[in-house]
Amino acid sequence: TFLDVGANIGFFTMTVAKACESISCQIHCFEPNPYTFDLLASNIKRNKINNVYLNTFGLAASDANAILTSNIRNIGAANIYSSNKEGVQTNIQLRTLDSYCKEAGINEVDIIKVDIEGAELDFLKGADNILTNSKKLVLVMEVVDENCRRAGYAAEELFNYCLSKGFVAYLPKPWPLGLKRTTTLPQNYHDNIFFLK
Repeated sequence: TFLDVGANIGFFTMTVAKACESISCQIHCFEPNPYTFDLLASNIKRNKINNVYLNTFGLAASDANAILTSNIRNIGAANIYSSNKEGVQTNIQLRTLDSYCKEAGINEVDIIKVDIEGAELDFLKGADNILTNSKKLVLVMEVVDENCRRAGYAAEELFNYCLSKGFVAYLPKPWPLGLKRTTTLPQNYHDNIFFLK
């Protein structure tokens, strides 16, 4: 079971779907930006991927409504914390991952990819049950201090929250690739971090 939180146009979803063609796999996508969601749905259809559940709401610490600010020039930067109201504002629904998993009958997950422009900490707080129940979870999460600060916290808080939940952190290494274990967040970090149980 793979969760693509902030699925955008589906790059990670399609990569995982292709890699899992020979095994039983469920993919759940969450993309609240209407423009981006339409591209995601179109890509899924074009690539004939059938094991994907598409969701038009965002994930957070509690059920709520929010205003998403997006810009067509950078659809990957849509967020609910923008102080600059230039761009398109859309009312979106937020839910917790725990409530979604309960409704969908999901007891544990294998991989979660999270890239939601500063809302990562709120997402994790709404996913406590599934994080606890998923004993071999791989969490791939974008950590950008600027996005975190715009949301009202520091990147170190996000990093340490993951460690407090029993994860071990690994940084991606350049070619020939691989992972490097770390117990601290590098200064001015701006990339994905792999958190493994």
